[in-house]
Amino acid sequence: RKETIELRKITLKKENPLFSAFGTTATYFKRLYYLDEKPYIYFIHYLPSDLLDFKRKEFDQESLYRLLMQKGYLIDSFSDDFSAIFLSKEEQEMLNTSSTIAIKRTRQSKSIHGEMIEYSEAIYETNLHTYHIDYET
Repeated sequence: RKETIELRKITLKKENPLFSAFGTTATYFKRLYYLDEKPYIYFIHYLPSDLLDFKRKEFDQESLYRLLMQKGYLIDSFSDDFSAIFLSKEEQEMLNTSSTIAIKRTRQSKSIHGEMIEYSEAIYETNLHTYHIDYET
């Protein structure tokens, strides 16, 4: 299951690396995914500001990528970077873990024109379940 933690509009300053992608405002969206009722993935998304036209209930029920499609944002490519990180106290509390190390995935999703649609950071509690990808053509 998934839980919306926070959904709001944020102001980006010119010094912020995301300013070039989103301009002065963006949608800030925090979500927690559960596996067997235990916190598993902690997400922070930065998205175009017009996604806030949707109500929180729609974020709770719909796939983020379906909401993006409904707004006309079509993701053509994405890149993921993975790193081992030390968890902050807040991250440990959010994931309900005493672990101090986790895997962090940073994603940039782009349109066919190379415009950033999504920037997200996800922290995985890999002590609960390993991060695994299957790909089939």
